[in-house]
Amino acid sequence: MRSQAPAISFFASLYATLAFAKGAAIIAGYVYHDTNHDGQRKEEEKPFDKITVHMKQLTERKNETKAFEIQTDSYGYFHFRIPVDNISSYMIKIILPKGYKTVDSNPIILSDLKPNTQKIVEFGLVPSGEAVPSPSKKPLPTSQPTKTPQISPIQ
Repeated sequence: MRSQAPAISFFASLYATLAFAKGAAIIAGYVYHDTNHDGQRKEEEKPFDKITVHMKQLTERKNETKAFEIQTDSYGYFHFRIPVDNISSYMIKIILPKGYKTVDSNPIILSDLKPNTQKIVEFGLVPSGEAVPSPSKKPLPTSQPTKTPQISPIQ
């Protein structure tokens, strides 16, 4: 009996290649407990899982707006792989858990998202009763070329 592994590997590799060949972009990020209120995720800061993240394409024509929703995993991580035909802008917003607020902006607007790029966003959360310094004026994440993922054959 022949193994199915090479066929599965071939199709997984083909799918990954076509996703980027068609001009897909990735918006990814983390939601975490920002214990020191600095807006910078540290290894020791705990992630928030099961946080709902909304992403909406911003267009001039409301009937053409695309919206997506996902939940963070146990690492506080989320990602959207989206087709981008030309330069687009997106709004990323999280649904705050009861008793928490963000250290920086919510929503975050990502402008000029180009095909074959990746943007990383982070949402640092603190309890609502804690004082938070005024938001830093750090720049939005920049676009970076996305490499086609390498998929190893299944053994």
